[in-house]
Amino acid sequence: QVSCYLAKSSASMTGEQLDFLLLNLHHLSKYCAEQLSPFVTEYEILQNVCGNIRDFHGLIVNGCVGHEIVEHVLPQFQLMAQRVGRFHWDDQFPGDSRLFKLAHLLLKIIPIELEVMHICFTNLKASTSAEVEQFIKQLLETSPDILREYLIHLQEHMVNVITASTLLELKYSEI
Repeated sequence: QVSCYLAKSSASMTGEQLDFLLLNLHHLSKYCAEQLSPFVTEYEILQNVCGNIRDFHGLIVNGCVGHEIVEHVLPQFQLMAQRVGRFHWDDQFPGDSRLFKLAHLLLKIIPIELEVMHICFTNLKASTSAEVEQFIKQLLETSPDILREYLIHLQEHMVNVITASTLLELKYSEI
């Protein structure tokens, strides 16, 4: 069923389909974290990000968060859900690049989590809703691990880019 939703174009995905994807991607990430011990940390981060986005989307659906506050981030949720779904779909096939693909995926989706954090801490901090309060508490618990992992992967990515750039410069200087 998930593959059917992944095939949908971004313009045609309904709120119900997005709910389905976010809920199942959280559970799929949890399953992968339990099954693949060498990559547990990365899969746990993926599980936390998917869970936080799913729970935040639930706040939107339940009316705890106004659509005007989040209308710019909703398309990013859909894109994130599609990326994570494709990653899990491709991850079913064996390959040595799983960790690299997971790190690349985290670099793409954690900024969406950061946007959710920004919305919560700027627009929702004064909310009296128990659901919003619980969600903000959940964000505060998971954020340090998510941010640490993001910074680690971002640093590795920057080192790789700088190394590749330096190698190109050396090659051109030899010519």
